[in-house]
Parts: sequence; structure tokens; C-alpha cells
Amino acid sequence: RGLNYDMTLGNNTGQPNGVLTASSAGKTAASATAFTRAEIVDLIHSVNSGYRRSKKCGFMFSDTIMAAIKKLSFGSGDDRPLWQISIREGEPDKLEGFQYWINDDMPTALTTGQKIILFGDFNKYIIRRVRGMFIRRLEERFIDNGQIGNIAFARYDGELINTSAVKHLKLA
Repeated sequence: RGLNYDMTLGNNTGQPNGVLTASSAGKTAASATAFTRAEIVDLIHSVNSGYRRSKKCGFMFSDTIMAAIKKLSFGSGDDRPLWQISIREGEPDKLEGFQYWINDDMPTALTTGQKIILFGDFNKYIIRRVRGMFIRRLEERFIDNGQIGNIAFARYDGELINTSAVKHLKLA
């Protein structure tokens, strides 16, 4: 969970450059507390079509934002939901024909300035494991309580190698 937080929101100063931090602006919503289907479509088309054809192209958002998306409809008298469950067994649900990933470290609040949805080719975000995980057993430190402790250490880094491949929807 800690690694996911850093890879999502890391500030590139003593942390990896998180994918949300590194992403470029795709669309700014008109409202500070809501977004529309049209703004999601604008976000999709802010990413070059070459990246949209990638198998790793899709959306990333929190579960709270997923709930808000499920409440959106097509509009103009057609109140079918924008998000529809897959009708094919083994086929994942999609949003506007693209896959999506729920990331609980993405912002959940529909408030001013929040980057709430990412869209693009996530193959362009590289996670680098510097070395394998190092685990040390700490017998002496906890023996008074009849316990044995372990400590683990790992080094990772992350970077979006092409900022035009992943863009975000930001609230006004």
C-alpha cells in the first residue's frame, strides 16, 4: 500500500514521481464539485490516438469517483447510465470502451482543484525496482516479549516517461 501511494502521489523529492503528479492536464471541468460525461470524452480525446490504441490505455480513479461515474447518464432524455456492466462472461466492465483501474490512493473529494481521473497509456509510467527486497530478522530486540521481529527494505522509483501519454481531469 505504501508503494502504491508513492507511485500514485509521489512528489519526486525523496519519493518516486507519482503518475498523478507527473501527468499533464487533459481537461479542466467547468465545476469545482462535479464533472460531466462530455468532460470525460474531452479527456479521452486530449490523449493522442496512438496512445489510445494501446492495450494499457484506460482510466484510473478512486472507488468514490467510480460511484459518481456510475450516476452519470447520456443525457438528452436518455437516462441510460454511462458506465455499463459487461454482458460477456470473462470480459471486464468498461467506461466509454476503455478499461479502468480502481486506485484507492487517487483523490476522492469532489472539491476545487482536485485531479480526480487519469486517462492514457499506463505503459509509459515505468516503475523501477533498484534491488530485491532485503529482510532482516530481529530476534534480540523483541525476545523479552517472546516475539521475533522482521524488517524489510526495498528501493523503488517511478517516472512517467512521456507526459503526453497520460492526462488528468481536474476540477475547476
